[in-house]
Amino acid sequence: METELDAEVQGALFDIQRYLMDQIPPLTASEAVETLMTQPPSLLMRQIHAWANEQGRYSSDVTRADLLFHALRKVYLINVLKLIDKASLENYFAQVVPLAMQVCPADEREALRSNIAGLSDMLAISATAATNVPISRRDGTPAAPKTGLREAVTDAVSRSARRLSVVVERLTRNIPFASSATPAAPSSSDEMPLPATPAAQLVSMAAASATTEAELTEYVRKLGPYTGGATDPEKIFHVLAADVPDWNIALPSEAKQPKAIEAMHKIISLTSSSLESAKRFRELMREAVEQFNNGALAASVSMLDLAARVAVEKKLDPAGIDRIRAEAVESISSERLKKYAENKSKHALLRKALAFFPTLTKQSLFQQLRGEQRPERRRSLLGLLEAYGSEARAAAIPELEAELNRPANEVDTYYLRNVIYLMHRIPRDADEAIDKELELLTRSTSRGQNIYVVKEAIIPLGHIKTEGAVKVLTTRLAELEVTLVRKDVSLYPMDEMQKAIDRIVTALARIGTPAALLTIARHGMKPNPLLGDTRARLAALAQHDLSFDEQTVDLLVNTIREDLPSKVFGKVLPKRQAPPLRLIEALSSTRAEKVEALFAEIAEKFPDHDVGRAAAAALYNLTSAAKSAPSAKPGTTASLTGDLDFFGLPSIMQSLGEQQATGIVTLSGRHSGQTAGKLLFIEGKFADAQAAHLRGVDALYQLLERPVTGTFAFVPHPTPNVKGKTEPLDIMPLLFEGIRRHDELRQMMLFVPDDLALKATDTKPTPDPEETDPAIVRDVWVRASSGVRVGDWEKQIPTDGYRIRRLVGRWLDEGALQPA
Repeated sequence: METELDAEVQGALFDIQRYLMDQIPPLTASEAVETLMTQPPSLLMRQIHAWANEQGRYSSDVTRADLLFHALRKVYLINVLKLIDKASLENYFAQVVPLAMQVCPADEREALRSNIAGLSDMLAISATAATNVPISRRDGTPAAPKTGLREAVTDAVSRSARRLSVVVERLTRNIPFASSATPAAPSSSDEMPLPATPAAQLVSMAAASATTEAELTEYVRKLGPYTGGATDPEKIFHVLAADVPDWNIALPSEAKQPKAIEAMHKIISLTSSSLESAKRFRELMREAVEQFNNGALAASVSMLDLAARVAVEKKLDPAGIDRIRAEAVESISSERLKKYAENKSKHALLRKALAFFPTLTKQSLFQQLRGEQRPERRRSLLGLLEAYGSEARAAAIPELEAELNRPANEVDTYYLRNVIYLMHRIPRDADEAIDKELELLTRSTSRGQNIYVVKEAIIPLGHIKTEGAVKVLTTRLAELEVTLVRKDVSLYPMDEMQKAIDRIVTALARIGTPAALLTIARHGMKPNPLLGDTRARLAALAQHDLSFDEQTVDLLVNTIREDLPSKVFGKVLPKRQAPPLRLIEALSSTRAEKVEALFAEIAEKFPDHDVGRAAAAALYNLTSAAKSAPSAKPGTTASLTGDLDFFGLPSIMQSLGEQQATGIVTLSGRHSGQTAGKLLFIEGKFADAQAAHLRGVDALYQLLERPVTGTFAFVPHPTPNVKGKTEPLDIMPLLFEGIRRHDELRQMMLFVPDDLALKATDTKPTPDPEETDPAIVRDVWVRASSGVRVGDWEKQIPTDGYRIRRLVGRWLDEGALQPA
């Protein structure tokens, strides 16, 4: 037994030597210190003294007192990290200190005593800062101070340092000679796998553990074998950028940011000079643009938000920032920019990215648009402005007014058309005032205005569903009719005026009020070829059920009867005008008794004539629609399907919320082809979910934490047929929480991996303030302390993976659990 003890003590002394040389992490050294605490304090002191003497031979400009203090401080670090019982180590350390004073040169003892007296202040600095000791030269002058920010040590910082030590130790044991992690073999699981190389998570943990630039540099250097050699800041930013989640959702500023973003923030915050800060800012911008060009828009926006924040925090030179932004804009892919602009689902994120660059703000884009002659360039600028949504629309109104107020010889006709184009491309907010807009559009369509401007302005008038807009359009229609009948081409070409009338009819049909529809009907009764095909324009009425508009229906019915061919002795005698086919089409959606009776009469009287066949078809459509409406079974087929790798569950949920949809989303695994999860939505809110053995929000969080690779299908259902067990919840708060859990879980998986088997210790586990379900706590503890691998029992717990691993990680931190 004595031999075993001697061997254990000798091993502990060897580990202390390695620890003082920074060859092993504090967690490993804590076991050695714990062993030596069973021995006389002089044993540890002899090892420290020998190490200090050896270092003094190679560091002639460093005092012996500082070397001794460095060693004592590293031992005390284990106490700060709470790796050993605090009271026991404090008592042991108090016995070591007098021995250190004895071996210290007499003229240096006062300096050592002063430094040791301040050791308790270590609780106010980073745990890992204990390895960075201010060393004095032999002449008494201090060496160059270690620069960088220091922050108060918090439980989070200490916990991160301990966990990083554990993870690195595990990696060292498993892949001691690997330059980068070996990619995992292809999995047949339907869950999206974790990254094969945990480089970004390791760097994030290192950043969370560091409180000075030097500490961070040392951490990253030691992580080099596991991060593919990424040790310089440029490569570190590249590693982190690739790990920023791309959820296609803009996180609010108050939401917890992804670990990778927090790590980038910490790296820049710890820089010691404005020059270094500017360099880090440039590297951040470079990676943000690269993510943008690679299609990861959400990740890019997260990084740009960070860039804006650090520019303020670090008080970077505005002129320098503008130069860096200008350089970054030059690197943005115009093709990728165009694709984002064409995809409306990307607009919310895109406008955040655009607003970051001075040349891509909406004000700048309007300035660039005015005077631009190249059609392709104008289309690009309009696409970007459209991405700004209601902001661009609101800005377009004063731009239109300013352009209309210019002298005729200074007006940019293209710009007028483009500004008006934005007004009808971007939907108006419900509470937006329309009086000013109506006034400007009225001026834009007035006689004498450029015909192409007139045609453009007619379209947004159709989006203003008021009698004022109907009055303007009716007036413009009458003016054009008179001009065409007079063959007055002094202002506009004939064909352009006819095209303008086409647009007016379409705009009136969009408004759809009785006055608007009656105007269309009356115009259609004017068979003057100078006006164009007026009967063809009546097709615009087919999209409306005119049964509520008796005056318009009577006009069309009476005209149809007048235009019907005569029939004498069974023979059809055509009239001079064409048969009323267009008029029948105009009434084809009108469910009125007089209309159906008319169609039945025509079909019976002219069965072999075009007019009879048209009436029969219209009557069939009306009666079929009436019969099928009550017995329709909505929700029997999927109305939205796609690939989860392309859309992503968060984007699908956000879209269903915006549409206030009611129905069920089914997720199917690509490998198994089986249902991986279902989510129920009622009027755009989350009502229920199911994923394997989980239900409710637990199932939802599990699907967000471990995304499914496969496909989805949304099937709408009527509200009465689908009822959740609880009150439906707003989607966005659930998404933000699910995204946070996903990010936390990815790092937690390094600390509590699937293959980790654990056992209980004598330390009593403490409750987690975030976990309110005692049954979950009890179940996790029983299984976690059973010696069975975490991955083998996790799915037996009725909650999501994040809650389970968070509990296990907590108990590992406090020593209630240890590897079996």
